[in-house]
Amino acid sequence: MQSGNGPSNTPEEAELRYSAEIFEAALAQNPADLTVLEALREIYTRLGDIERLMHTAERIEHIDPNQGAVGGRGRSGTPAPPATRTQTPPPIASPPPIAPAAPIAPPPPVSRSSAPPAHTTHIKPAPAVPPAPAPPPPIARPPSTQVRIAGAAPSAAPVLGSMVTGKTGAAAAATARKRATRARLGELLVAEGVISQEQLHDALREHRRSKERLGAVLARRGLVTEERLVEVLSREHGLPSVDVRQQVISPEILSLVPAHIARKHEVLPLSRVDGALTVAMSDPTNVVAMDEITAATRLSVLPVIAVGAAIRAAIERHYAKPISAGSSMDDMLAELNDATVEILEDEASRQTEAIELRDAAEGAPVVKFVNKVLLDAIQRGASDLHWEPYEKNFRIRFRIDGVMHEMVSPPKRVEAAVISRLKIMANLDISERRLPQDGRIKLRHGSKEIDFRVSILPTIFGEKAVLRILDKESLQLDMTKLGFDTWSYEKF
Repeated sequence: MQSGNGPSNTPEEAELRYSAEIFEAALAQNPADLTVLEALREIYTRLGDIERLMHTAERIEHIDPNQGAVGGRGRSGTPAPPATRTQTPPPIASPPPIAPAAPIAPPPPVSRSSAPPAHTTHIKPAPAVPPAPAPPPPIARPPSTQVRIAGAAPSAAPVLGSMVTGKTGAAAAATARKRATRARLGELLVAEGVISQEQLHDALREHRRSKERLGAVLARRGLVTEERLVEVLSREHGLPSVDVRQQVISPEILSLVPAHIARKHEVLPLSRVDGALTVAMSDPTNVVAMDEITAATRLSVLPVIAVGAAIRAAIERHYAKPISAGSSMDDMLAELNDATVEILEDEASRQTEAIELRDAAEGAPVVKFVNKVLLDAIQRGASDLHWEPYEKNFRIRFRIDGVMHEMVSPPKRVEAAVISRLKIMANLDISERRLPQDGRIKLRHGSKEIDFRVSILPTIFGEKAVLRILDKESLQLDMTKLGFDTWSYEKF
């Protein structure tokens, strides 16, 4: 509860305080104006100003209602209000007792040449003052004249609560929608009579235990067909459904989404319009899949719903032929050309012995895999290779024209072997795993030599390797590439 002259927190409170100042100015001219005092009491009640409220109540109590000039407005001659309007307010128990203020005596009569008789109690009317502005509607006097401390100025808590709700409402609604998706799907199927409540409870228990999608659990149990699930999901999320068996997808669209992402999340790219990629999904609530596709393609994802079995069949059909941007580890190993790459020693050491990678590749699949990744990076014109370990996976990305592209994700178990192979090729210490190391690799691919600058950095989930490709032949810079026109070039 507010007390005293605190700052205005709301427009209504500021308006009430302004009205109180006007009435206080009117009382300065006629201190015994009962109507003004009662209006002030109502204002201080609404403001919760206990000190001024008690002072005003005491001033009202000391006014004699039987004296017309005292009880009413002297300048207007309005008769005094009935005695029932000056009932003493009940004592207030909640605040501590406040020392009663001294009663305010009526102002002495204006000194003239002859003073009025000493026995008279009549107070001369105050000089006419400009009429005070009409009080605002909130200060209208209610029927009861009791002091209502509980009706103080409204708290700002609801206003602050609405402000917080306005800022976080969208995020809270999105979170609630995501958590309730499975429950709504089950409830819709129960409401349509597709499954019973007991079957839904059993499927939800298995869903929590196996972390498998609720729709997949119901379909595997034979309680609902995938076509019916697509129909319900399409209606629930307001997304169109498609039949991917009839879709003709161009290789350019397929190359946007790597095969391992398509197989992992059961997604299939269908078409691209400007900066948006339409993707068929069996689970439209899989935000992880959409985030990965956005990170890999730099395009916004427009999901459509399709049958999971049809998506899996389409993935195997369309990704059967290796696509360079999304080849899996097996595809890259199968495409390895063993006889085209050899490791060269540093020319400064005068060692000219070359090791044929074809002979080394026969020893371990990891060697073949690393060689294929390096060749693929050279052929695609990449400037950097990033070999990045994570908690549960191992990712390889190329930087092409300044943009990172995820190329392949080998199994986490081969991470140490792959990094060790890079250390061997760069003549680094494979036993040192706690300190950063820098080295270089020189490869001969056909008739050209390519240098790799190698940096090995320890991370929380393992060692990360970054290779910078330095292809001398790719830097074919001469005077004609500087943008000279013919006349300037000849003069220069």
